Amino acid sequence: MKKTLITIELFLTLLVVLLFGFLLFIFTNKKIDNNAVSISPVDTSELYCGIAVTTPNIEDSVVLPIRVSGYINGCGWEPYLNYVATLKIFDEENKMVGRPIIIQKKPVSSSPVSYQFDFEIKTLPVSNEKVYLKFYNFSVFEKEYTLPVNLSSGVGE
Repeated sequence: MKKTLITIELFLTLLVVLLFGFLLFIFTNKKIDNNAVSISPVDTSELYCGIAVTTPNIEDSVVLPIRVSGYINGCGWEPYLNYVATLKIFDEENKMVGRPIIIQKKPVSSSPVSYQFDFEIKTLPVSNEKVYLKFYNFSVFEKEYTLPVNLSSGVGE
């Protein structure tokens, strides 16, 4: 009886060693797939930490509707649910024009390190003057970014 148990133990040990050897052989001798998709590295050195508005530029002359786009990238500018910031528009006398806008992040983003946004301001109760687009974050430590633009009627320009 004792000899039979030793034989079974040796057989099971040999079986386990063979299994590990087979798995080692499989994982170390994989073929390299030449059809693999190559991923180019993302250059993040140009990304601004915080909020960056890419359209419109500072002091641009804009007409309604105003297309606003950009991204947030940390440093106190983090998304809250599906939203990236709050926008309030002020006139030259620092009076708020219209209602605040909660900016939604783009559902599909091309960057793994930032949250992009893109929206349109269709109407404003002012025309032909400078307005200030003020972006506010959702953090406890309030941050603000101000973008001055010149609103024009677009007639004759």
